Amino acid sequence: MSQQPSTCEKPEHLKSSPQDCSPEQITKCHGSGQKHTCLDEQEMGILSKMKEILGSVPGPLVVMSKKQGVLSDFMKYGKGLFEGGPLNDRERFLVALSAATALKSPYCINSHSKRALKAGATEEEIIQTMLIAGMLGNTSMLHTAYDAVDFINTKTED
Repeated sequence: MSQQPSTCEKPEHLKSSPQDCSPEQITKCHGSGQKHTCLDEQEMGILSKMKEILGSVPGPLVVMSKKQGVLSDFMKYGKGLFEGGPLNDRERFLVALSAATALKSPYCINSHSKRALKAGATEEEIIQTMLIAGMLGNTSMLHTAYDAVDFINTKTED
């Protein structure tokens, strides 16, 4: 891993975040080199690839990119979980979609839906996966609410 800074060297020039800098902004801040020295090259590649795949970069990945090595380590971790094992790609992406739906993560729902489709899932399978996850996600919320009410009732009985 290169030893580049994990934050912008010239934050006063930033309009948003380093990965959104135009070539002109990079030249203004860092000279004629076409490389942005505030971001790790590998992590810039990850952000660019995600923007290409999804049309935008998910906010959590932008946050991870602000500390050198975190985003690339996160992506390696995810890649390790999604490769091989007893589940095929279609099943893995449906499981991921289920978790993304239950956790209410729009970027992940979008990403895993697209990837499940590419892996052979049908629209009906995707819809059923989201409905089941949504039902379980709501049940979990109700259980938490029940526990809170039960706690209140227990406290008032004493």
